[in-house]
Order: sequence, then structure tokens, then C-alpha cells
Amino acid sequence: MKVSNLGNNKINKNSWKNCNIKIGVFNSSSNLGFIHINRVKLTKEIFDDLKIKIDLGKLTFNKNSTYRSGSIKERADEFNFLIKNNNIVLSMIGGFNTSSILHLVDYKFISKNKIKIVGCSDTTALLLAVYNQTGIPTYYGHSFLMSYYEQKEIRDFNINELIQTVIIDFPHEVNSPKKYTIDRVDWKLNKIKNKKMLKNSIKTLNGDNKVIEGRLLGGNLNTMASLIGTKYMPLFKNNDILFIEDSCVNEEITERNMSVLKNSGILDKVACILIGKIENYNNEKGKRQYHEILLEFLNRNIPIMYDFSCSHIQPSNILKIGAKTRINFKNKRVYILE
Repeated sequence: MKVSNLGNNKINKNSWKNCNIKIGVFNSSSNLGFIHINRVKLTKEIFDDLKIKIDLGKLTFNKNSTYRSGSIKERADEFNFLIKNNNIVLSMIGGFNTSSILHLVDYKFISKNKIKIVGCSDTTALLLAVYNQTGIPTYYGHSFLMSYYEQKEIRDFNINELIQTVIIDFPHEVNSPKKYTIDRVDWKLNKIKNKKMLKNSIKTLNGDNKVIEGRLLGGNLNTMASLIGTKYMPLFKNNDILFIEDSCVNEEITERNMSVLKNSGILDKVACILIGKIENYNNEKGKRQYHEILLEFLNRNIPIMYDFSCSHIQPSNILKIGAKTRINFKNKRVYILE
């Protein structure tokens, strides 16, 4: 399956091809890789065509998996093996239990060899822990199972994001997609089913003409809420940028999780907040949107950008956790500065 038209986003399309890229795919939580093994194989074919080597973690084929891909030790061992044999590691998918392996991760090896780690959703726990323990930025926005075996415009955008933000890894303006989709497709299908695409629109509050620069921290809020207060969660400083996104949450869960941001003091420190598009947000019990719940916790007119395309909705940008980032509220643009 050929990947064409990687886009004109100020990158040399061929500059990465001689970098001997090898990506290890780890299963730190859910066993969805095994459940949808044919989708895994079809996704691997996409990378084969790009001449990018894919090293599937052994738990991908674990027939004895249940709600998780393996035991805590097995998942940690798989991850530690993959970082020693690949220059990039990418999560298979999220789930609920990545935080279980944090105490067994080989942070010293990651720090010494500057391994690039990519994921989203529940993998937030690992991305934040690695950054906090090593000082090395990590990459939020994609997973192997979710991001690439899709219709052409989604696939090409996401592949371009991976090449530009992770493989080439240089300062650039984040190029938000012109369209996005909220459609879900049965992953058991062995062929791509086109999804309905909607016009993309990023919104702001309290931003006026402000331009804010700071260290970007965050990820999936439902996962972050369980990490705050532990030694694996980075401490927010004044003028940091908070990034959050969520999937399949309602008002009750959202208010609970945002109360953690408030009670931990995070909301009192950050210079602005960036919110990704919220997948399958259920607000049947009331009329408040996701960002409106956040407003109830704020005692100042902090700039907010929301409906940004880094989330469970496709296609998705990739953000760099721990890196200096600029948000221009006038032109609704985000820039990765390092």
C-alpha cells in the first residue's frame, strides 16, 4: 500500500530515508493488538512500503492475554527489550494499565541513548514518566493500531506527522488538518472503509492577540489524573502550557478529573491551556461542553485553545511533551520550537 503526497510542510521528504529507522511496537496495556492481529499486519505493510522496519513486540502475539497484553513484568520486559533494539518505540494502543509498568522501565538506558517514545491515550503515563525521569521529551498523538491503516487522507497526514515530528524532529509550525472525522469503523474489517470527514475548526477563549511560549506538558486527562502526585508526574512550573484531551468521558468524569488539576495547583500555574478534540463526549445529563467544565475551576482569564487536532479523533497531530512550544491565539497556530 503506497503512501503518496506526504505534504508540503517545509520538510525534505527524502532526508530521513537514510536514517536506518527501526520502530519497535510495544504493548504496555491493552491486548487489542492480538484481538485485531490482521489490522496489525496490514498496518505493518504500510511501513514496509516506506522502508521503515517494524519490530512487533512479542506480546502482540500473546494468545493468553486477557484485558491486558501480558503480566506487569512481561509488559515491562517487552518495552525494555524494544528500546534496546530500536531507535523509536511506538505504542500499539492505549488501555488502562500502562502505569503498572512504570517502576520497571529502564530509564537509564532511555536517557543514555535518547530513545524516542511515541503514544497516546493511556500511554500518557509512560510518556510523562519518561520525560520526568530522564528530561528527554516524548511524543503524544499516535498509536500503531489506531493511526495508519485508514483512508488515504488520514493515513498520509498521520505518516507525514510521524516523519516530520518524530523521525526528522525539527522546530516547525504544527500543520492542523483541514478535515477530521469522528466516525468509528469496525477494526475487524479487513479493508478500509471511508469515514465521513468534517471541516476542522479550532476555537479560542480569552486569547485575544496573545502569543505564549512555554514548556508543554500533558496528555490524556483521564490517565493524568491517576498519575498526579506520584514521582512519575512532572511538576508544573509557572508559564508552562497544559495540554489535555479525552475519549469516551461524560460530565461527571470530566469534573472529577479537572478537580485534580485544580486541587494539585496545576491550573494556578499554567500560562495557557490547549485542549484536543474530545472523542465521543457524552453530556446527556447536562448541557456543558468539555471546556465549559474547565472554566468553572478557573479564577482568572487564562487563554484557552480547544478543538485542536491532537486526540483520539483522526487524523491527529503529534505534540512534543516537555518541549518549548508557542501558541499564537490570534492566528490559532501551534509551533514546536525545539
